[in-house]
Amino acid sequence: MSNQKGIAMVMMLFVSAIMAIITLNFIKQSSHQLKIAQRLQDKTKAFNNVQNAKAEVFFKLLTRPIRELENEGWKFYNESFFIENSDVKIQDLRGLFSLYGFIAPSTMENLLRLCGVKQVDVSTVASKVLLKHDGKSIMPIDRLQRLEMFTEKENHKTKICLNKNITRHNVGNFNPSLAPKESLVARMGEITAEEFLKVRGAGVDALNTVFEKYLLDDSLNSYSVIAGPYFRVILRSQVGESVWTEQIEFKIKLSTPHEPIMFLSHQMSENE
Repeated sequence: MSNQKGIAMVMMLFVSAIMAIITLNFIKQSSHQLKIAQRLQDKTKAFNNVQNAKAEVFFKLLTRPIRELENEGWKFYNESFFIENSDVKIQDLRGLFSLYGFIAPSTMENLLRLCGVKQVDVSTVASKVLLKHDGKSIMPIDRLQRLEMFTEKENHKTKICLNKNITRHNVGNFNPSLAPKESLVARMGEITAEEFLKVRGAGVDALNTVFEKYLLDDSLNSYSVIAGPYFRVILRSQVGESVWTEQIEFKIKLSTPHEPIMFLSHQMSENE
């Protein structure tokens, strides 16, 4: 009789162990499924945040004067502000080096040095990047692709600096009031660059004073003094561990109401 009780107890313990294992496995799978569902929910929310922020950026750029937006805290020199739970950076493309605008090779050399290009000769790179393609060269036709080819071995920090200061689009007159520091120094020297940076965000009067003081010998017609119509917008939203990012370059064309936005480029990424 005692043997039967012992066997029964062993069987009960064995069954209980199996049930415990099954229960633990079920809990583990349920927890994993909940995490997947939460990540999907977070990803969707981050995506929607960016879409809402993007819609507001487009709407306000199409319907509001730039000066009004600046007074409300909008920045057009690649510094963050928040819209619809998204981090937004807007860069006036006229503040960048336009590879298809007029750039002296010496000025391009200055920018390459300021960004820390060291693996290649900056003079050679500057001249080859800006050289008009003859259709026979093995170099890429696109100037930005050429630059990326020559600077492929540079470190990540240098590549970020170049990307921040350069656009492949021909955007017209340079806007020193909204340019990154490297672009300002490369074009105008350290002293003038610092003066423009000091009055950034200080209003039109302060900006005009710097223009009159440092660009008196130049024609103001050769410079842009207000943001637009070319923009680079970077939107980023993080919800939990999910991140959604978009970068868009475009031109605002208020003169063509049926097609007021001309898209130049669009990149998307998640969980970068």
